[in-house]
Amino acid sequence: YGYDETDLEKMNTGTGPYKNARKSIQRNSSMVQSKSRSSNYAEDFVELVESLDCEVLLVANLLGEDDDVLKMIRFFHERGIGIAGVELGNEYYLKAYWKTFPNVNAYIQRATQASDRIRAEFPDIPLGAVAASSSELKSVSMKQKLYFDNWNQGLAQEDFYDALITHVYSNKKTCQDMNTQARVDCYLEHNSDFILEIETGLQSLSSTFKGKPIWITEWNMKHVFDGLGNTSLQGLYYADFLTALAQIEEVEVATYHNLLTSSTGYNLIAKDKNRPSAKAPSHVPRAVHPVASLLAPIFDGSHRVRSFTMESIDPKKMSISVFADADTLRYVLINKTEAQLSLQSLGLDIDQGGRIHSLSSRSLGESGFKIQVETIEPDEPSSIRIAPWSVTRIDSPIK
Repeated sequence: YGYDETDLEKMNTGTGPYKNARKSIQRNSSMVQSKSRSSNYAEDFVELVESLDCEVLLVANLLGEDDDVLKMIRFFHERGIGIAGVELGNEYYLKAYWKTFPNVNAYIQRATQASDRIRAEFPDIPLGAVAASSSELKSVSMKQKLYFDNWNQGLAQEDFYDALITHVYSNKKTCQDMNTQARVDCYLEHNSDFILEIETGLQSLSSTFKGKPIWITEWNMKHVFDGLGNTSLQGLYYADFLTALAQIEEVEVATYHNLLTSSTGYNLIAKDKNRPSAKAPSHVPRAVHPVASLLAPIFDGSHRVRSFTMESIDPKKMSISVFADADTLRYVLINKTEAQLSLQSLGLDIDQGGRIHSLSSRSLGESGFKIQVETIEPDEPSSIRIAPWSVTRIDSPIK
């Protein structure tokens, strides 16, 4: 996270962010002392970004100095890496940061200072400000709601930033006291309900901020270390959430939390624990990875959402989205039930034929998907079956 010892003095001890920052500092200090790391992690990151031909979204540590923030931005700018934006901090409305940011005015004062310094040197880089979680998307007490609403209403009056930052996690505390299978079933139902609330919640947040674009810089399920991470359940939620976001105009940026860390709960990929002594780190895909690959074509910049409604389908059990470019219609079907369904029963008439790419699982608690690709002949779409617990993409030519 780029913390140092002086940052800890500006945080409330005992809180989660404080503990994480302390661990990060201790880990990095140990690596320096043991000389087990001889190169700069940022150089590795540049290599990754260049290989993927993508931009970076940077997070400014407002507990530290603005000179350090500018040094970070220059590092990427001088190497020709596109900078999609800079977040002016991270979750500073939380109790962990009340020592430094006891209220929104304290945050506004510090963030404005950083914004002025960044814009003086990099006027074209978009800046995002830390909005508190929407009480419509996060279960909070009345006291928290009043605090969050006051934070957002105060921040909304300012103009030193271009977008608002929020984090969105599916979280149902009552599910946590259940055994493994019951917890999975509980989260399956909650996730489906949560997806249906996202658009209204985000539109409400955007309205508070007078239509400013939204950057969702973290999203996932909570409690991934309690049997929910690296499962088909997580994969289905990834598909459901991402296709829902694609249809919400207020959302400008959405980054899944996360690509790779030293832990194994949230990740798209993880270090291969079977090769701990490998000279070059090897990595293995997690359950969400094939889902991300399956959905990748609809986010290539050329596709547009097609309006699609079907009153006979319960969106809690089956999500259907349609995307189109100049040549192809892409249907995304997410079956959140244990029933096998036919295209005909869903009312989908793929009369031009095409290709079907499917990921399915025998159980939501499993970590692997069965991958299947097949051709749909123009005169045989009714024979196609949508597997239980599955994510399916159907590509059909436009004629």
